[in-house]
Amino acid sequence: MELKSVEFTNLNYSFVKKRITIKCDGSTKIISSASGTGKSTFVKSLVGIFPLDKENIFINGRAADDESLKLFLENIGYIGQQPKFFKGTIKENILLGVTETNLDKIFFFSCLDEEFAEGKLKLDSDVGFGGSAISGGQKKRLAIARALATAPKILFVDDFAEGLDVKTQGEMLKRFREDKSFSKVLVV
Repeated sequence: MELKSVEFTNLNYSFVKKRITIKCDGSTKIISSASGTGKSTFVKSLVGIFPLDKENIFINGRAADDESLKLFLENIGYIGQQPKFFKGTIKENILLGVTETNLDKIFFFSCLDEEFAEGKLKLDSDVGFGGSAISGGQKKRLAIARALATAPKILFVDDFAEGLDVKTQGEMLKRFREDKSFSKVLVV
C-alpha cells in the first residue's frame, strides 16, 4: 500500500478548525499561531510521539488500522524544536544507519549545499558532543538533512524558523515549495 493522504479529524486546537488533511502531493503547509497555543503538542500528536487516536485518523481515505498507521509512521520525517546530535561526524549524524540516499538533494533542500561546496562543512567534520562544534543554524539544517535521508513522504518541522536567519528561511521555503517530491508541514 502507498501513502497518499492522511486526515486528522476532531482536533481541539485553537489554530486548527476541527480537521487537517495532509496529502502526499508535494505541497507545503504552514501551521502558525501564537506562542504557547499547543503547536508543538499538536505536531507531536500527528507524528506519534504522543499516542495517536486511530478513531480520528483516516489514511488514504479510510479509517486507520494498525497496518495503515504503521505505513504512515514509516513515511514521515520529524524535526523537533531541539534536534539532538551524537558525538561523531556530520555524515554519521545525518545517515544514522541509512545506507543509500542522495546527499546532494538532501543538502540542497536543507540549504547546506553552498557550505559543503565551499568547504565550510565536510562530511567527516566532527559535530562535537551534542552538536557543540556547529552553529544553531547548522544544527537545524543538519537535522532537516537527517530527516530527509530517510526519504519521507511527509516532513514535519517543528519551530521551522528556530536557528535560521531570514535569508535561509526564505531560501529553504522557496526550495520546499518548488519541489513536489515530498510534502512538508512547517510549524512557525
